[in-house]
Amino acid sequence: MVERSELELQGLADAYESSFPVVELWAKHGIYSVVGNGEITNDDPDSPKRCGKFYGFVGCVHTELHNKTTLDGVNHRGMAYVRKRFRRCFNPRCPKCMKAWAVREAKSATRRIERASVKYGLAEHIICSTPKFEYPMFDEGYSGYLKGRGRLREILDSRGVIGGLEIFHGFRFASRKESRMKGVPFGWYWSVHWHILGFLVDGYSKCRSCAHNCNTERDHCRACPSFEGRTRRAFDNDGWIVKVLDKRKTLIGTIYYQLNHATIISSKRRFHPLTWFGVCAIRVMKLDKADFKENPELCPICQSECIPLTYLGFDKARIVKEVWIKEFEEQAFDKDGLPVWVPKVGGSSAYYCGGGE
Repeated sequence: MVERSELELQGLADAYESSFPVVELWAKHGIYSVVGNGEITNDDPDSPKRCGKFYGFVGCVHTELHNKTTLDGVNHRGMAYVRKRFRRCFNPRCPKCMKAWAVREAKSATRRIERASVKYGLAEHIICSTPKFEYPMFDEGYSGYLKGRGRLREILDSRGVIGGLEIFHGFRFASRKESRMKGVPFGWYWSVHWHILGFLVDGYSKCRSCAHNCNTERDHCRACPSFEGRTRRAFDNDGWIVKVLDKRKTLIGTIYYQLNHATIISSKRRFHPLTWFGVCAIRVMKLDKADFKENPELCPICQSECIPLTYLGFDKARIVKEVWIKEFEEQAFDKDGLPVWVPKVGGSSAYYCGGGE
């Protein structure tokens, strides 16, 4: 590693800043763009596979198990749980299906991180920001991106990050207030960084509970052998800012949120903004097919497996029209005791709910 003084690092940053391109298009820079910033994959109104097209219902009609009051204080007696189903292409470029893609990716990634956590402990949420003097390599096309990702892994290794997942973010968003305070363009602007859910060689609990790990005593950390000491000493040489965030609330929520505004190379058909490295790399950490099997969707009332449903009522047009309502509860039987929601013929695990209570 070539050692550079802080003055040299700042000089390189200033040199690049003078030619720093302002993003005029929405979240686009050269070959890079934020997910969901492309064309709708299938927008043909007559196509049965049109992105976002409604095609049926799934839910639970186990009313004999729904006569209970849940934590929200609501009794669900006689109610069927129903969720609408929509066609999805799971393309991160598609503005209609991007969120569904993010959910699916987050579920799969969560299972892999959870398996790794059994051996390596708590996965920490880490942000790794590329210094501006290294931005030019990303303008070299896909090879430049690969070079940047390789550089990232060198940086993480120097901080004691032994493996995990990395999500590429080429942009940050600045509100009008942040734009004035930081002197950056309003809205999305080019600012390369990575979000990592990774494992530290000695964890982060020591640093998290350390009284010196605060804004007023940062110099104390420089002599420490733990993460905060390593990252400060390494910054003096490479200029990369690597920091661990506060404890995350949920693993899947963190991954989903970061995928929601990840960056992709639109011209690469199978570009993956989420990649694995170190002890979690695909070739290093082998998982069985069962580990990737999608967990069945469960009823939030009784935890039974949801199945395809058929609506036998007279208000389907209204239900379908209310596109802003994705899931709901409705009486499973009409006033004459006839079923309104029944298992779909040919659907998996078809059964009859039993009539009333």
